[in-house]
Amino acid sequence: MSESGNRSGGRRFSLANSGLLTALVLALGLTTLGLVWHAHLHGKLHKLSTTTIPPEAQPQARPGGQDLLELQHMAQTSTDPQFSNARIMPGVGMGLLQLSLATPDGDTMDVLHATPLAEVAKSLTPEKNEPTPSLLFAPFSMKVYPADGSGPGEELLGKRPALESRNDILPGGNGATGDFPSEATTPESGTKLPPSGIESRVSYTLSSRGLDIAISAKNVSQQPRAVVIAWTPQFKVPDSGMQSIRIVPPDTTASTNNRSATSEFPLGTAAVQRTWTGLRYSYLSTGPELRLKNLGDGYALRMIALTPSIRSIRLEAPRSGSSVSVRFGSDADGNKTVIDPGDSLQWRLRILPIPTDGYTPLSE
Repeated sequence: MSESGNRSGGRRFSLANSGLLTALVLALGLTTLGLVWHAHLHGKLHKLSTTTIPPEAQPQARPGGQDLLELQHMAQTSTDPQFSNARIMPGVGMGLLQLSLATPDGDTMDVLHATPLAEVAKSLTPEKNEPTPSLLFAPFSMKVYPADGSGPGEELLGKRPALESRNDILPGGNGATGDFPSEATTPESGTKLPPSGIESRVSYTLSSRGLDIAISAKNVSQQPRAVVIAWTPQFKVPDSGMQSIRIVPPDTTASTNNRSATSEFPLGTAAVQRTWTGLRYSYLSTGPELRLKNLGDGYALRMIALTPSIRSIRLEAPRSGSSVSVRFGSDADGNKTVIDPGDSLQWRLRILPIPTDGYTPLSE
């Protein structure tokens, strides 16, 4: 090859030999990485700006604008069922939302026909968390009247919020207490009502004895007051139906017309509406009791009136349905209890679960 040809070939431009190709490849790679990193950061920012609350972190419902009070009882090793949990609503008259039972085989079941905890918020008004009629629970009622019992009466518990509520640590169990002053406010408007003259307190104790419920009403006025206290739980019916429920009536005095209805009877054959008055209180027993036997789920409930102020028990059950309603009242045959100034009325009930195939007398 000629010398001029060699010089011409040496001056020919070569992209591979110049290093420019390497620079272009690096530039393209860096640009691609930049785009990927930008997209990554954008995704991160989007995640930061979108708050996701896991289900377990969702705020709990506050019926009546107050937190639920929850009682826990660690079931001891036993062949008997025991109450393990109670949920109470201080913002709704200290009403009992649910009562749970632990069985010897380790299962847990709800005793009351009530709104599930996860659905309580749906039964409250959006802004004030006031209960709507769809909220199912076991409510208290305390109505106060003039001494002669006239007039419609003023509701002191019902769906009213407690002024103060607290959990109590007690020997052998734990409890909850709610106080309601004489001067109450209406949840709807927040306005104060005229003084009722009655200071009231509702308390629960959950222990190996079962669930104790106590209500006190003190007359802080200068005039006698007539009072009616009642508690009306609805008990769940098992999946096997109303025919799996048996009722053992309370013992009554011979002077009442209920003496002939003292033997156990089944539900599910017809609608039942029965009221027992003249309840027999004696030194030989803790108190008159109504027993509800749930044969389908294998437990019975002994509902024991511990104070003579519980003067009537009413049971209502349809022929077929999902609940049995029981009312424990301080009134009987239309008669109310009169509280003198400075005096108090005490109302106390115990609910104790037992197996359906056995019965052990309660010992204090």
